[in-house]
Amino acid sequence: MTSHRGEPENITDAYYRCLMHAVGYRQKDLDKPQIAVVNSWTDVNPGHLPLKDLSQRVKEGIWSAGGAPGEFNVPAPCDGMAQGPGQRYILPQRDLIAASIEAMVNAHGFEGLVMLGSCDKIIPGMLMAAIRLNLPTIFLTAGAMLPCRIDGRTKVTSDLKEAIGKAGRQDIDMPTFLNWQERYCATSGTCSMMGTANTMGCFLEAVGLAPFGSATMLTFDAAKHRQARDVGERIVGLTRQGLRMDTFLNRTGLENGLKFISASGGSTNAILHLMACARLMNLKLDLRKVEEIQSAVPVLAKFKPSSAYNITDFHEAGGVPGLQKAIADYLYLDAPLCMGGILGEALDMTPPPDETIIQPF
Repeated sequence: MTSHRGEPENITDAYYRCLMHAVGYRQKDLDKPQIAVVNSWTDVNPGHLPLKDLSQRVKEGIWSAGGAPGEFNVPAPCDGMAQGPGQRYILPQRDLIAASIEAMVNAHGFEGLVMLGSCDKIIPGMLMAAIRLNLPTIFLTAGAMLPCRIDGRTKVTSDLKEAIGKAGRQDIDMPTFLNWQERYCATSGTCSMMGTANTMGCFLEAVGLAPFGSATMLTFDAAKHRQARDVGERIVGLTRQGLRMDTFLNRTGLENGLKFISASGGSTNAILHLMACARLMNLKLDLRKVEEIQSAVPVLAKFKPSSAYNITDFHEAGGVPGLQKAIADYLYLDAPLCMGGILGEALDMTPPPDETIIQPF
């Protein structure tokens, strides 16, 4: 008997294989690439609620490509919900998530990873785990929340902070405030602003660790389910080819991502997380180095809460590849993409962005 890698089976694996049979895996399933589907689904975080369904589509893709998926979960706290004393438990969760993924993957011997996460500390925690494990890895976020429209104006989560101020000054009455409170988060998905969640989700696209459009696409777009199947199929290919995490996230990939963050006016929290990632990669990245990398790249696009535009507007204007096309002269265009090809080829096929939202260089 041989494994999918062509190596003789070790009879001491019998205990592992017997227990895997107990959860439904057949003999031939255990001879396929074993892919971890790391899911941060939860009922109590809108950015992660859609991941329950998306994980099923990812697993369908893995099975269809000849892999064997195994799903497990990690915590997924919401920064917006963790107010007051709850905030003390938010940043430490990043390292808790990273450690729990590393421990589970190494304990069970998975060979490839699909990371399903969306929000502020979850993506950084997953990214740190992926760097430590250095296995073939693809990330998939849930996609963006539908913006709300009230009196002809688009509203998203960050606008509620303005509403809180107006209610506190009694500029609006309580029934109006309660109506806004109920409606501003119109659907599940990531908050439709360029906070930490979407900055990190778009960063994953920019460095080639997630499919283009994954962070900015509406979460209920049918294309999101098709995208999830594509990710499932692709991770099996990456695993068979041995294309590990550091194929995509290395010094040049990190610089491409930092330049994207600069051009998009992204969250400064991203720098906090990326300096932690760089440390794990044995790269020197301090604030001086960040300034050096980003200094040549101006802000070409701004989104809520820094402008009137939301993440759906960004997606329709060209999204991450559209903005990267505008700064292409400053990027490493030979950087590989997890879904195939290199960045330069992808940008050649990207239409010019909408210059109302993504300014020309």
